[in-house]
Amino acid sequence: AVLLLAAVQLPTACNGRPGYVGLIPNGDKVPGTRRPMATGHVSPQGHGERNQFGVDFEAAGLKWTRELCLKDSDGDGRSNGE
Repeated sequence: AVLLLAAVQLPTACNGRPGYVGLIPNGDKVPGTRRPMATGHVSPQGHGERNQFGVDFEAAGLKWTRELCLKDSDGDGRSNGE
């Protein structure tokens, strides 16, 4: 019975959202503790509070725009597009 329950739950346990990584050029190549990195969140695991890039990405309509590309959301002296 336990195996049957596990088999029934497996499809829902593995059902994750792809997130927005695919909407950001090279979003899957951002270095960090996980692949893909949760680029727009304070926590590298995603969910919860957004960092400044996440705030800026939402303000851009959840799209990679020229303005978002040229912006320096994390204040490292380089544009988001570099």
